[in-house]
Amino acid sequence: MIKVQVVHVGLRYFILLNLLLLMSCQANEKKLNSENDILCIGSDNSKYGAIYLHGTDSVDPSEQEKKNREILQSISKRFDIKVALPRAKDLCDQSKDQLCWGWKFDQDEVNKIQNIIESSSKICKLPSRKILIGFSNGAYALNKLFRLCYLKQDQTIISQGANTLRGPLEYNTRNLSNCGKLIFISGKKDKYNYDTSNSYSKKLVEKSAHVEIVEFEGGHEMDLESLSDAIKSSIQTK
Repeated sequence: MIKVQVVHVGLRYFILLNLLLLMSCQANEKKLNSENDILCIGSDNSKYGAIYLHGTDSVDPSEQEKKNREILQSISKRFDIKVALPRAKDLCDQSKDQLCWGWKFDQDEVNKIQNIIESSSKICKLPSRKILIGFSNGAYALNKLFRLCYLKQDQTIISQGANTLRGPLEYNTRNLSNCGKLIFISGKKDKYNYDTSNSYSKKLVEKSAHVEIVEFEGGHEMDLESLSDAIKSSIQTK
């Protein structure tokens, strides 16, 4: 009887373990697909709002992303900004274990990004005066929106770690004079995302875009003081 009881306990443990693993997988799947997987930082009474798109990241926030969130919390307190932090819902084609906003930035991906921005603003109840902030892959996504003239005239995109464009602008890029402002923040030691000649910004200026460049002594990372300078510039134009 004792042996039989031990076998039953082992079987129950095996079944319970498998149920827990199944629940864990379902929870992760729900996290990836949830429309409400958005973190809101700041007060409901904040004067300004911001929406932040992260870089290519693991399903759970990486150490770099956690550091970025700490910087955004400091920005929120310093400038009275409520920040919405949505998570990308799709796994990257290049890295199946990481999330990103896409890389083709075709119409389908652009539509998804626009919907996430709009839903994030509603869910976090952001004020009407908003800034869009992107890092790395998220910044490249916002760069694309800027070239499509997604912004209102008085809005700003802050693009961090994404100051490169390989090849020409899209053939149909319009006059960008009424498409808001784009601020590039670049670490001078960022090997792959920093162009010392600033050829990208020059191409945009040729389309009458309003572009500013902020540089710091660092790599592919967010920098608190550089972001603060960009936020000040954004607020002053509102």
